[in-house]
Amino acid sequence: MQTHISHKLSVTLIVGVCVILLGILFLIIKYSDKTENKDLYSLASVEGSFLNIPERYFVSNVGANEQRPVASVTKLLTALVVYEKHQTSLASETVTIDYTSEAQPGDIIQLHTGDTYKMKDIIKAMLIGSSNDAAYAVASHFGYVNFVSDMNLVAHTIGMKDSFFSNPTGLDNVRPNSSTPHDLAMLVDYIYEQYPEILSFTRTLEYVLADVQYKQIQTIYNTDILLQDVYLGPKIIGSKTGSTGEARQTLVILATNRDGKGKPVVFIVLGSEDRFTAMKTLMDNYYRIKRPGIGVAP
Repeated sequence: MQTHISHKLSVTLIVGVCVILLGILFLIIKYSDKTENKDLYSLASVEGSFLNIPERYFVSNVGANEQRPVASVTKLLTALVVYEKHQTSLASETVTIDYTSEAQPGDIIQLHTGDTYKMKDIIKAMLIGSSNDAAYAVASHFGYVNFVSDMNLVAHTIGMKDSFFSNPTGLDNVRPNSSTPHDLAMLVDYIYEQYPEILSFTRTLEYVLADVQYKQIQTIYNTDILLQDVYLGPKIIGSKTGSTGEARQTLVILATNRDGKGKPVVFIVLGSEDRFTAMKTLMDNYYRIKRPGIGVAP
């Protein structure tokens, strides 16, 4: 009788231990799935955390509050400062290229000292072709030091608390322009709500740029090749690329919500070795796009 009771107790103990182990295993798997999902999608869902507007989301390949150099994504803020602080200049003013502007590195767009352009054309050159010469010329036109100060002022005013800007181009500096996915989402969201024209420029695949005297005419091409992607291109509302030694490759895209009804989603890639592949991974998984021969994550 005692042996029978001991046997029952042993079986009960073994079953209890197995249940506990299974419970622990379930929790490990559940947690691992969440961790893997976070690493795979790098999804940072933010509801009402900026501008106090619900259903605002951004998806990034790095942590939501991780500060990184942003390179030419800076130029979205450069354009915003013109629209915020110098709205009247957009229709009437022209920009003359000075020597320092022409001397900015990394440009394939040819802007020459003494050439004069309409303000909006220079902004388009800056956003479509990511011209450093154009970005510098815009800042110089309004007073370089004051303009950079206004960049930080505007950024802080719209809630970009963890961002810093030392120049209008995004080129590496002693302290490079830096921000976080959260702050960049706020920037793009603000532009979308207040100055959507800026984003419409960034969707332009090519643009014929001419000075006011039509002596210098050239075609500039968009630096974001995903605009031509058959799956993602139609969803993109606006975008901006960037690339420097410090920042590596960067890319920010505003695109439609996957349900077609909600607010647009901001996709952010920072510090990448291959921004377009990284961005396609983020966006394909968000939209559940299945590319031929590639598939999609479950």
